[in-house]
Amino acid sequence: MVFLARYSALLARPHLRRALVASVIGRLPIGITGLSILLLGQAASGSFVRGGAASAAYVIGLASVAPLVGRIIDRAGPRGVLIGSAFAFPAALAFLVLAVQGEASPVLTYALAFAAGASFPPITVCMRTFFRRELGEESMLAVAYSLESVLIETHGDAPRIGKVRFIDQRLHLDQQGPCAFPRDHDHAARHLLLVL
Repeated sequence: MVFLARYSALLARPHLRRALVASVIGRLPIGITGLSILLLGQAASGSFVRGGAASAAYVIGLASVAPLVGRIIDRAGPRGVLIGSAFAFPAALAFLVLAVQGEASPVLTYALAFAAGASFPPITVCMRTFFRRELGEESMLAVAYSLESVLIETHGDAPRIGKVRFIDQRLHLDQQGPCAFPRDHDHAARHLLLVL
């Protein structure tokens, strides 16, 4: 109960509460973009290989620029990075969708997927920076980091699980074959999430 009181004290601050709600909304794409790119590529090409390669390019873009983005945030603050990525990320995704639907070359598709990953808004890093700036007390900072971790873990998987259930019903992934899944949708969703 004492620890819940600390969460209450943290959430009693209106500016922190608003920032947390905004960060949850801003991070929704974390759980669904990679899978969405995979399905987009597969639907357009008929190949999970091409869709998987595009999804991998997205993740590589996400991971490869993270250290650079972190340094920029440390030196100049998060505002410029967040504003830039707020425009660059949706633009890169829109160009990716247009390229895939227009049957562009795989190289262009992978480059746009990489660009989308590279431009993903670094909301988690920015929230941690925000907490360090706003909370002087070390114990409250620990509570904020704890709440942040819970939010990341709980909301990141929810869109994926819903998407997996949709995939399972639409594509009948319970058929026999090398990628066979049991007919139980919950078990199939858990199995597929372990693979992802």
